[in-house]
Formats: sequence, C-alpha cells, structure tokens
Amino acid sequence: MRTFSVGDREYAALIILSDFNEFEAMEVTEFTAGVRGKLVLEFRMTDESCWLESIGDGVEIPLLRRAIDVFREEFLEPRWQSGAPTPPW
Repeated sequence: MRTFSVGDREYAALIILSDFNEFEAMEVTEFTAGVRGKLVLEFRMTDESCWLESIGDGVEIPLLRRAIDVFREEFLEPRWQSGAPTPPW
C-alpha cells in the first residue's frame, strides 16, 4: 500500500496481484488518520487491457493523474528495471 496526497487530501493506493504475481487491480481509497476509507477509484487489468472499473463522485483530474503515476512508480517501473514481464498497454 502506498499513501499519497493530492491538494490537502490523503489517499492510499493498493495494487492487487493474482496468485501468479500478475497485475489484477489497483484500488485508491481516501486515507484519514492512518485508516483506509471510501473507495474512490478502481482500475482493473488483464494481459491485454487496463480500464477504470469504478470512479467515485467528485473525482477530479489531478487525482486520476496522480493515481496513474503511483501505478507506474509502484508496479511498472520495478518490473521494467528487473526485466519482469509487463503488459503491452
């Protein structure tokens, strides 16, 4: 789990892997006083595609951009550096 800020709000991103250490989903929740709160974004992934499964009311573009950056930093970049397989998208 990784926490991050957008403006004056805190969020937590949790990348969910399958049994075979493959990408499956990333959830972004509100993060208040060290506790995960309401789900605000959910991305789903397969080998062929990635899509936004759920988006909460009032989610603005800066949060969406930051969530994508967190996914790249926490999931894709370590795989690129280690030579592990990455999705074609």
